Amino acid sequence: MVAFIFFMGYFRVLQDGREMVRMNLGKSIKVALANRELKNKDLAQMLGVSPSQVSKWISTGRMSIDNQKAICRALGIKPSYFVSLGE
Repeated sequence: MVAFIFFMGYFRVLQDGREMVRMNLGKSIKVALANRELKNKDLAQMLGVSPSQVSKWISTGRMSIDNQKAICRALGIKPSYFVSLGE
């Protein structure tokens, strides 16, 4: 059995009770921005939020599913790819 657990800014993938992969969403944002040579303020402008909000997402890894989807749309990437950047 495979389970996906979100806790403290990390997605954990468990298989038969053993952790297989841990993905940090803050790292996902940092890597996605670096791949596109963008800064926090650029993403903030794209999303209509403050740069400090983007910094908070990066430092805590905590954001709503809606914000994750908005980030993916703004950066033109699939959610599965976005999450995998945090491995």
